[in-house]
Amino acid sequence: MKFYTLLSSMLIFALFMQGCSNHQASQIKTQATSEVTLKADLYDLQVSFKGEGASSDDALTDLTNRLAEFMTWQASSGLEVASQNQSVRPEYHYPKQAKRELTGYVAEQSFKVSAMSLEVFTETMPILAKFSPENIHQGEVSVSDVRRQQALLQAYEQAFKGNEQKRDTLMALSHLCHAKVLDIQEQSHSHGSSGMMRMRAESAPVANEHTVSVTLNITWAADPC
Repeated sequence: MKFYTLLSSMLIFALFMQGCSNHQASQIKTQATSEVTLKADLYDLQVSFKGEGASSDDALTDLTNRLAEFMTWQASSGLEVASQNQSVRPEYHYPKQAKRELTGYVAEQSFKVSAMSLEVFTETMPILAKFSPENIHQGEVSVSDVRRQQALLQAYEQAFKGNEQKRDTLMALSHLCHAKVLDIQEQSHSHGSSGMMRMRAESAPVANEHTVSVTLNITWAADPC
């Protein structure tokens, strides 16, 4: 009698396992996009100086003298300052109905002050103005790698939660339970305009916005409840 009971139990268990093996889990596909907007936190400055003289050597000497205080400052500023362009060119006067006349030479040199925080940028502008540069430009406005990575992680988390909310709604409507991720496909990009503008020394910097966007396409497997 015990033998038949054991055999019957094994048969029922085998049929149950066969039914489980024949069961096909349902699939749910969801998509969600998240965008995170962040302010730029790195600012560049372009500053240029000009020297003049009767000859090219005189113009270069005048330029060197005008640069003296700036060069002393940049050596001790602790900022990333790079020389960009230096040029010497003749200047002419063009009288009417006459040949052009050489009036002298102009020597110019520009520098780039890079990767400043907004606070340092604001402090540096009036300092540079004291050196009597020919002009000052706000250069590129960008987002640091640390801040961009933080924003990207936040966008991924929000996009995943958005997929979970859609999944839960579809599962409730379809009477499905026990969801698990089968596949995730993602797309991410960031965009923002780089500020490049001429400005006065007392002007406020342009704080450009950058946007990080993440789209997640997720395929879920779920069983009937």
